[in-house]
Amino acid sequence: MKQTSRNSKKRGRYKSILERPEIVASHGRMGDLEMDLILGATTNEAILTIIDRKTDYIFIELLPQGRKSKPLARVVNRRLAFLKRRGQLHSITTDNGTEFSAYRSIERSLGVPVSLRAPTAQRTIHISSTPTR
Repeated sequence: MKQTSRNSKKRGRYKSILERPEIVASHGRMGDLEMDLILGATTNEAILTIIDRKTDYIFIELLPQGRKSKPLARVVNRRLAFLKRRGQLHSITTDNGTEFSAYRSIERSLGVPVSLRAPTAQRTIHISSTPTR
């Protein structure tokens, strides 16, 4: 029997990035956005980044309540509402973190699909203090 975590049960069935239209994966149009967080030292320190996959235009928003999912969804809905009104918002891709568990609120409010990337191993970058020759 496959085990699921408490967070994945709360999140429910989500759209995988494999289910996105080809135009999203190929960076073929404006309005396909990628969303992520930059985390600080404490849980109350977070910055939301939203990047247009085609143009690399970026929105940066300080999150006063940190990585809590519902306040984050409200910030996203408020920040992207003008793109939706202009018809310039088509899809959002995000990682599978718990901070994005309120993705359905974003889908309902903005009327666009939100796809979640499958969890992957974290990458660590090692910086050497000795110069290479």
